[in-house]
Amino acid sequence: MKRKEYNKTHNLSQLHNELLTAIPKFNPVIDVNGERVAVIYIEGNDDGFIGITFPDPENIHERVVDQVVEDHVLRPDDVEIENERTRLVINRMRRIAIDQLISEGLLPEDYTWEINNDLP
Repeated sequence: MKRKEYNKTHNLSQLHNELLTAIPKFNPVIDVNGERVAVIYIEGNDDGFIGITFPDPENIHERVVDQVVEDHVLRPDDVEIENERTRLVINRMRRIAIDQLISEGLLPEDYTWEINNDLP
């Protein structure tokens, strides 16, 4: 197995589908028990890290994997979904903090705040 690591904004589900399309041998296989078994393993985090582990005994897939990752771009709707998630999390955290400050008597009971939709 070969492992490659990248640092790029990503949608792992979309990237996984792009890799399976580019290299059909990466599609899951059926084992002796009749169960689907993954051939490639993709991991990532919100900081842009991507790790891909894949079989490449003849060193023929590495360049294709590099190219697929290089060509991978987030669709505009993916960016908008991620921005909305960020807004929701930040506003939820603000609401929790404000509720805590009110319960500790550090803010008045009638304190109001507005959701900030200008966040990234």
